Amino acid sequence: MSEPKILELLETVGMHISAAQISAFLIKDQEPFHRESAAVVRAGLASSPWHHLDSTGTRVNGKNEHCHVLCNPFYTAYCTLPSKDRLSLLRVLMGGTEPAFRVNELALTLLPQLGVAHKWCKKLTQLLPHDQDCNEAQLDALLDEHLPKLGEQLASS
Repeated sequence: MSEPKILELLETVGMHISAAQISAFLIKDQEPFHRESAAVVRAGLASSPWHHLDSTGTRVNGKNEHCHVLCNPFYTAYCTLPSKDRLSLLRVLMGGTEPAFRVNELALTLLPQLGVAHKWCKKLTQLLPHDQDCNEAQLDALLDEHLPKLGEQLASS
């Protein structure tokens, strides 16, 4: 909802507030709202064994992004991110927190089932710390350091 429409709505219910004050509410001291939003997602995920996740294109500051809608009959949470790739969907399901990556026995069992070649599974066990969490930047740095990068043709396909 745009700021002018928020102002219009508040004025229709008799509230007197300036457009500048609405803007300040929306852009300053956002951390409490982010914490509350993450708490809503955690509570929502705990509220039901099933959830619906949908994404739709949206524009943010003139750039194409994706609004992810996570919901069930008890809650709805919105999260706008630049992409709708797998990591973005994980971030939505985690309430905006960064995902952690871990090589453990479960991961090693799943990799071949997901079509990862045996040689890469073996190499990953040699290169990545076992049973330790890595954030995305740490994992990318380890992979960039130890595994060959894809050529430009492969990376763009």
